[in-house]
This record gives sequence, structure tokens and C-alpha cells, in this order.
Amino acid sequence: MIEGECAAPSLNGLAEEVTAVLNARHDRGVEAFERILNAVAGHGHRDPEALAAALGPVPRELTVAAHPRVRQIAGIVGAAAGPVQVAERWESAGSGWLELCQHAAPDYVTGARVVELGARLRAGDHLPFLLSVPSRTTGAVEPHHLVDRLTAYARLGITPGPADLGQALLRCGGGPADPEVVTAAERLELEEAPRVAAWLRQGGLPHPTSLREPEAGAPERSSRRRGARIGRRILVGHGAIEGRGVFPRRFWSLFRAFEPHIGCAHASQPDGRDAHTVAVVPWHPEIPRPGC
Repeated sequence: MIEGECAAPSLNGLAEEVTAVLNARHDRGVEAFERILNAVAGHGHRDPEALAAALGPVPRELTVAAHPRVRQIAGIVGAAAGPVQVAERWESAGSGWLELCQHAAPDYVTGARVVELGARLRAGDHLPFLLSVPSRTTGAVEPHHLVDRLTAYARLGITPGPADLGQALLRCGGGPADPEVVTAAERLELEEAPRVAAWLRQGGLPHPTSLREPEAGAPERSSRRRGARIGRRILVGHGAIEGRGVFPRRFWSLFRAFEPHIGCAHASQPDGRDAHTVAVVPWHPEIPRPGC
């Protein structure tokens, strides 16, 4: 069901890739991150004991600072290679959290996915593949790919994870889906069918109203070093987006109105819209980011 750069490698290939990522401690990109998550899920579904044996020797102790995605991969490997805890309910995973800043909203989405997958692995509730694996390098998911994956879930009697499905829906966009795809979504034998069909019919997450205002304060005085009079920045924000209630609570920051004059620690940082941020909401460049 998953093809291209994010297709799952063999068990040996997975162990080698994970080892390389954890030893390097730096981000290998969206495709590598998604490929590892999907491979751990898929191999766990086919043979969890073989997966645990393959990942058992992989080092997971990160004694120095590492990229957030590397730390998340380490956590997923630990969930897959560790003992099964059947008493844990994956449905409530990640329910306790603290919202710090709307700039970090895309990271909350990724974190919710990773926490949910880790909980399912520890509970022995394995998945053949993830719904939210990108179809394109931008992170976008093709609507017909999502419907095909959900069809397989329905056939296998698998309940979609709210965070995994939520991320998949955010990655579907760019306009209304083909009517045949929407009809196929309506016919899914899943509780989520009406929601998925409605989302694809409307074309994904709607674009919010753009907000612009000049930065507070007087313009800086001219200087020989800068060679010209320097004005204040134009701050960009957006209005609220409807529909947050059907998504997990950790997703809600994406739907809030973003007031450009509200400062935070990110305001003075360079543009932080990296590939992972883009991949969370690939159809929405207006989503707040550091430095905006």
C-alpha cells in the first residue's frame, strides 16, 4: 500500500538505517523519518518478534543533544523492541500535554503521531502501515491513497488512530478530490467514513483569512552601515480555522487565530519552516512559523 521513498525496507535494512540515524544524531529528512515509522509499524504487524529481535541491538541511549526527530525515532524503536504491555490503552496516549506556543503547532501534530504509534506498539496493537505516510516529497497524501489505505484497514478490522488519520487528512488538500474518490470514501465500512468523505469533498483544510500589520514602534534611524533608513517589519498572521473539534486536542493549535503582534521566543529567530514543518501542512504555507 506504501510505495516510493517511504516504502518499508527489509528488517535488516531497517535496523541499519535506524542505527545510522541514531549514531549520527542528526535529521535525515522527511522521507527517512516517515520510512522508519512506517517500517516499524509494518514489520510489527507481520512479525513483532522478528522486529524486536532485529531492533534489539540498535543503540537507543542518546547521551548528547539530538534532533527532535531522532529522539522520536529512538522512542519508537524502544516501543517496538521492548516488552509488550497489554494493559496500556493507546487511545488515551498523549492526553496530558502543555501548549507552549502556536509556532510549535506542527511539532505538536508530529508528537501526537509518534506518541500514538508508540502506545500501539507497546500495547501489541500493530498496524500494516500508517495512513499518513506521504505520497509526495512535500508531505502531501493523495486522496485516493488515503481511501485505499482505509479500505485495507476496514478489511482487516483495524481502528484508525486519531492522530494518524488526522495527519493524513491535513496532508490531503489542494482542492476537492475526484468525485469517484469521495464516493469510495463514503462507502468505507468505518465509523470515520462520513468525516473522511466530507473532508475530501471540501478539498482539505480551508485557507484562513490573512492578517497583516506593521510591527509596533518607530522605524529605526538610517545608518551608514545599513546604507538606508530601516522601517519596521510587516507582521503576518491569520484568522481562526473552522473544524478543530474533530481532530485530537494536540492538533487544535493549528486552528487558532494567530495574532501577529503577540511575541514569543520564536519571534526573533530565523524562518524555521523546515521540511518537517512543511510536511505537516503541505498545502498551507501561511501556518505560523519562527521568524514570521
